[in-house]
Amino acid sequence: MERKITEYFKAGVQVIWVVMPEQQKVYVHTSPRHVQACLENDLCSAAPVLPDFEISMNEMLKLEA
Repeated sequence: MERKITEYFKAGVQVIWVVMPEQQKVYVHTSPRHVQACLENDLCSAAPVLPDFEISMNEMLKLEA
């Protein structure tokens, strides 16, 4: 997974979300070395690509149902 994330950033991607619904986590990568875990009510941001878009893990799970 790390190699693929590095490849995406080399290609110009600015933010990557790795969604783990079974674990109820989202990993938001803003560079190959910077990652933030979003759990439950944490807001996951799509900035800088979509600066006004934020959603919590709980909201994402509701969308999946």
